[in-house]
Amino acid sequence: MSVIAALSGICLAVVALNAAILSPGFVVVSALGMAAGCAVAGSGGMYVAHRLSRLVPVAPRFIRYGAIGLFNTVLDIAIVTTFAARSGVYEGWMLAAVNVLSFGAINVGSYFLNRYWTFASREPATVREFTQFAGVLLSSLIINTALVYILTTHVSSPSYLTASQWVVAAKVVGIFFSLVWNFGGFYFIVFRSPRADVEASAR
Repeated sequence: MSVIAALSGICLAVVALNAAILSPGFVVVSALGMAAGCAVAGSGGMYVAHRLSRLVPVAPRFIRYGAIGLFNTVLDIAIVTTFAARSGVYEGWMLAAVNVLSFGAINVGSYFLNRYWTFASREPATVREFTQFAGVLLSSLIINTALVYILTTHVSSPSYLTASQWVVAAKVVGIFFSLVWNFGGFYFIVFRSPRADVEASAR
């Protein structure tokens, strides 16, 4: 948890740099500070989740999912905003294409993290499971990319935001809906254990 949270902090510093919120001279110091802060927050979150697990059994699982989701989110935003800042492309199909590549690659990696850490699946990996995962991911990708494309291309950014900051805002909106959609798909479909199915049918 601490490692994933620390990496999230580093990616967050890159996002802040790309959005012109952070000056280049403070990147290293800020990255280290954010990494330490996120690591502490992650450990604290897991402690609270374990304390709540008697009342909300899914709490630790959701916190682990959230940690992976946060890392995926800031890494995804860092990649897309780095492309936008370096290329000067802040809208259109080229930005959408980069979003597809970034979102897709990152979430394929999240399959293994979610399978073995978040949901602790003990069943052998199967083609059916990965197909279900790909289906959830594809639908999530469509939601994410559609929101990013619509917001950056057809919605005018507020006057108080730069073009780069508007890309960040669009990514945050798209990823928020994707995370909620993904958790439901992973929890109820992809990594649903046979024991849970038996218990559900017994009720």
